[in-house]
Amino acid sequence: MQQACFWESTRNDREMTHYSFDAELVKVADAVTDELRKLESIHVGRIYPERTYGEFADSLEELEELRVDVLPVDYTETSANTRESIGYVCAVDIAVRKKIGPVDRYPSGRLRRRAIDRLIGLVQEIHEFLFNRRLTKYEEAAFESLDLLQGYSWERLSNDQLFWGAVRVKYRVSKEVTTAR
Repeated sequence: MQQACFWESTRNDREMTHYSFDAELVKVADAVTDELRKLESIHVGRIYPERTYGEFADSLEELEELRVDVLPVDYTETSANTRESIGYVCAVDIAVRKKIGPVDRYPSGRLRRRAIDRLIGLVQEIHEFLFNRRLTKYEEAAFESLDLLQGYSWERLSNDQLFWGAVRVKYRVSKEVTTAR
């Protein structure tokens, strides 16, 4: 069995992790995370994406800084490519989250339009950055599709004081399998 090697990040450092399994969905999510690290946003500067499983139980106080989470979603399609290979379409979501604090509001309490505009711009920028993008860390993955799931959530913004935007990208991969004959 071939060992796959991918970068797993924390906010403050990067360490190499060797995975002893070949889950295509995980490989694609890790490679998307790595690609997003290359994005220098014109709206917010450098972003620090983190590969997670959507543990969004963060308290609002913990969301003072911008969070960009990359989540493996699911295999949206599988097929037998040949007698020896299986094709997978792997869906990965990118969630952009930030608590709206006093600095994002006027003294009257109204939102500073520019603060939210920059975050909406970042979501669009991520969408455009990933369009037809080749994954450097997983070159076998072929771009399949891209969806802008949510530019922002008005409900979360007004009820939770939380900016929330999301993009979904899909990559097609093929995996050789050994079958008993």
